[in-house]
Amino acid sequence: MVARQAQELHQRGHRVVVVAGRAPAESLTARLRKLVRTREQVRCAEPDFQHFSGSNVDVRVLDPGEVLLRSPKVPRADVVVATWWETAEWVASLPSDYGVKVYYVQGHETYPHLPEMRVRATYQLRMHKIAVSKWLCEVMATEYRDRDVSLAPNAVDTRHFDAPPRNRSANPTVGFIYSWDAIKGVDAVIDAIQRTRKSIPALRVLAFGAVRPSRNLPLPEGTEFHYRPTQGSIPGLYARCDAWLFGSRHEGFGLPLLEAMACRTPVVGTRAGAASELLAEGRGRVVDVDDSDAMARCLIEILRLPKPEWARVSESCRAEAERYDWTRCTSAFEAGLNRALERARGGECANDSHDV
Repeated sequence: MVARQAQELHQRGHRVVVVAGRAPAESLTARLRKLVRTREQVRCAEPDFQHFSGSNVDVRVLDPGEVLLRSPKVPRADVVVATWWETAEWVASLPSDYGVKVYYVQGHETYPHLPEMRVRATYQLRMHKIAVSKWLCEVMATEYRDRDVSLAPNAVDTRHFDAPPRNRSANPTVGFIYSWDAIKGVDAVIDAIQRTRKSIPALRVLAFGAVRPSRNLPLPEGTEFHYRPTQGSIPGLYARCDAWLFGSRHEGFGLPLLEAMACRTPVVGTRAGAASELLAEGRGRVVDVDDSDAMARCLIEILRLPKPEWARVSESCRAEAERYDWTRCTSAFEAGLNRALERARGGECANDSHDV
């Protein structure tokens, strides 16, 4: 999202510079633990900027130990944007002449493996926020008393994520993205599939992911698994499914929801991120987090829809995905940047009720 947003702004005539730090190398102990758990060799972390390949965006990487404030790689600008909680701390440390400070909120990052108090403190910083979902805007209002948050939803390239109109298969297939991360709720998804197979024994299962299946989180029997599929092949995987399962326990937006919908695949998703707004009005089904029984019931319902009704839901998914195109998303993000500049000119400051 950050790479594409940067490229879109560049194409509109803005000068965009991306400054990134190198991810710390994973410790030998952590790598050995993964090897024991998954039997898969894990390489040391390396900077990965493939999303910027072929773009004209100026990407600058800080060397190990390079200090942000003293680095010539960090330019003065009209606006400086933090893209997650840690970079929000970086941006907060910059003098005012580096630009008006903006926080691009892509999630409520209060995860158990992160320092919660530090993370929460970043949402109280005096920066104008641009959030990727209505849910995040509500969280910023209710938990941090910031009601002047711009909304710039995630977008999907519907020329890439596309599939021709089709009908429900006679022998249904369900798909999901496999991950070891507990936040993604894959264990609940797998449980829902097992429950569904009690009613639909011939249910086929397709999954893909950036990690190989672990013996601690085994795939349902007979699952067709694709490890690190190419970007070009992913739309076809979505399109082979009659329903897609989204089991996240916590999300800022949930991009796979949009990708599957753009490929005309109905989704059963948990109440996380943008699921409630994307799947409203019969475009899919929304269930509570960790409610694998409800997920199974909704999955069975979609897979047993009469073919004309399934086709109607499929087309409705595609129509909704087309509303989240990059032109609208970038315009909304641009409007958020302009709002930040307006507030700075007017002497406003986000979260004035807090002393930070």
